[in-house]
Amino acid sequence: CNEKLNGKITQMLNTIGVKGQDDHIPYDIEDILMAFMMKVAQKKLQDLIFLGDTTSLVPSLTHFDGLLKRWTADASIPITIVPVAGGVWTQANAYDIVLDFAYSAEGVLFDAGTKVAILLSPQHAIQVLRSYNAQFPYTQVALPELGTSINVPIPNTMFTIMGIAQFKGAYANSAFIVPLEFVTFATDEMDDMEWDVKYDDYNNKLKVDMKYRAGINYSFPQYFRKLALTVAP
Repeated sequence: CNEKLNGKITQMLNTIGVKGQDDHIPYDIEDILMAFMMKVAQKKLQDLIFLGDTTSLVPSLTHFDGLLKRWTADASIPITIVPVAGGVWTQANAYDIVLDFAYSAEGVLFDAGTKVAILLSPQHAIQVLRSYNAQFPYTQVALPELGTSINVPIPNTMFTIMGIAQFKGAYANSAFIVPLEFVTFATDEMDDMEWDVKYDDYNNKLKVDMKYRAGINYSFPQYFRKLALTVAP
């Protein structure tokens, strides 16, 4: 067995004592690796959807501009200015920030039964929930378990709060009101995707090729909102 495989996904090859014959790995291991690579592809695709930037130095993000870049630059999306002490998010003011932000949404969305969410970073989403619990100790909201997605109705509003992992770096303090039905995403069906997994016995590496098409768009930007914090007087 090749000890260089230990500690990696390819350690499974050591476990059953094979090293890949004729450049192919065993069928059952290939199924496991395909499932693993599907998870990797989903993560890369979500990164592309939100963080895509045709000028990025990260090759996997250069296919198209993602939602965060487009929403931030879109002058058709109204800006909601919320004044807060110090002009920054804290656990003490997070719920009040989101509540003030929510009031700026178009009422017609709720009249039409449109599902509306406030998208922000997971860190700020947790701050919002903890801030609410501190203000309303008798109507506590359960915090999501560590490592799980954050998709929680905001108490006393008609919104859902969604913590998105891709809200980081330049977008760490961003927040958007998003009518979810106005965002569209399309990708190939599984049967249309091209996958190829091979084990390079000489170099002790796995080669995985994935090919699929994907696209993202949104409509009616006037019903979206983007948050801007200012220092309260």
